[in-house]
Amino acid sequence: MRQVRRSHRRMPIARVVSLLIVAVLAGGCAANESRDDGGEACPPAPSLVRGVGLSPRGMGLTGGLDPASLLAFYEEVAGIGGSAVLWNGAWRDDAAGGADAGAVPAGPRAVASEASERCFTPVPVFGWRSGEIPLIRTASDPANDWTNADARQRYASMLGTFAAEYQPPYVFLGNENDFYFEQAPEDYARWVVAYDEAYDAIKAASPQTLVGPVFNYEHLAGLGGLNGWSTPLWGALDAHDLTKVDIVGLSLYPFFGTAEPSAVAVDYLEPLSARIGGRPIAITETGWPAEHPAGFTAPWSAGEQAQVAYVERLTALLDGRDVRLANWLLLHALRDSGPESQAWQVFGSVSLRDAAGERRPAYEAWFARP
Repeated sequence: MRQVRRSHRRMPIARVVSLLIVAVLAGGCAANESRDDGGEACPPAPSLVRGVGLSPRGMGLTGGLDPASLLAFYEEVAGIGGSAVLWNGAWRDDAAGGADAGAVPAGPRAVASEASERCFTPVPVFGWRSGEIPLIRTASDPANDWTNADARQRYASMLGTFAAEYQPPYVFLGNENDFYFEQAPEDYARWVVAYDEAYDAIKAASPQTLVGPVFNYEHLAGLGGLNGWSTPLWGALDAHDLTKVDIVGLSLYPFFGTAEPSAVAVDYLEPLSARIGGRPIAITETGWPAEHPAGFTAPWSAGEQAQVAYVERLTALLDGRDVRLANWLLLHALRDSGPESQAWQVFGSVSLRDAAGERRPAYEAWFARP
């Protein structure tokens, strides 16, 4: 069985939704607040906001995007109404070197500004890893782990600045942090200290913002047996002081453990719910593949009807739970990266539109309102 290795799985997906560091940087307030340009306030968001990752047509794992596609993406999301856009990327534009650590990166600024103008919910995830490589070192301190006090201070300061400027409804800190818990448990404990400092900075600047970490649920709960993830890693969650977790973010891909959508248990999220004391959940990424590329063999099903079945199953397992957000990974299919790209093979078709730009059947199912 072919597995999605962590080093391949983690880095490209963070890049999928953060490749577009664009020059749409005009200031603005958060969605669902009064606009500062004299326009009408955005309508209230639905109780469960269904959105997508930042994924205009033509986007690939290595960038190269026509700006017109980005504009069309934002216009489409705005036209849906009551939706969201996930931005998931590094906490500084100089991701590896950190020369600009402490400055708010361009990507979340752009999405937050567009959210204000177009009345969707921005969902920023400020990551600090590329695969198994931390993105922590700064110009002042080469330590590439959370012993780096300069990085901790700059991370918190940047987030406080972002929160003060945009008053965002949500901020998520770190992406799929359970992998780092497995990789470096001693430094993970230091990360939790950095998380707490960042939490305090955000709440001081924007008390109403809900702040939380992000975990991959199948890996965290040991429910990804089809991908070799059978050992629970609840210590990644238990290490947190839950008084500083307002909301728990999840990337949710049940196909890593269950071959058919219909076989996903309705109580799939119960092991998490039993641990978080009634806190709300945000599904930062989810979806089901529509295709298996030629030459790629996987133990889970794929197909457009499988996507529709997954939407129906997900709706059932979310029923009765306090879930505030759910983002389908991609609006548009990723540009073909070839058979050597495992990330593209697995995730390139986890999209609501196909490679030709046509709506898949799951599009209507995903954005339908209860």
